[in-house]
Amino acid sequence: MKARALIICGVVVLVLFLLVLGVGWYLLYRLDQPLEAKRHFLLHDVDYHSVSVACLDMMTQPQYKSLIGQFPRGDDPRLPPAIRAVKPFWVMVSTDAVYITEAGGFYSMGLAFQQSTTVSNAYELVFQEGSEPPHRHDILLYTLHHTNDVANTALAPLR
Repeated sequence: MKARALIICGVVVLVLFLLVLGVGWYLLYRLDQPLEAKRHFLLHDVDYHSVSVACLDMMTQPQYKSLIGQFPRGDDPRLPPAIRAVKPFWVMVSTDAVYITEAGGFYSMGLAFQQSTTVSNAYELVFQEGSEPPHRHDILLYTLHHTNDVANTALAPLR
């Protein structure tokens, strides 16, 4: 009788363990779906040239000067249409970089636009995911060549 009760108890514990494991996996899978959709959108559906030109405009054009040093939400009407089309959570604008954030907090994902460290007279649009290096993954998406002949104009892309 004691052995039978022990077997039943073991089976119940095993079933409960498998149930908790299954629920945990399901919750993790469900929580990752929105991030995966944002990742796919940023890596495959964004017009990188338009976003790069809009970022350069925000860094250099006088009509966007009020955004410098600010953290506007992604639906702010002061942002260029190409940036609002990305539907960011928030944007950070400075005179030397623009960060377009889709997810923040402990897990960060978004686009960074800044002067290239490897190509002279060029800016790079980079997909960034993760917290800080070495845990952050950067993927170069687009290089925008800066001609320097006419200030504050849309620039031809470098291919």
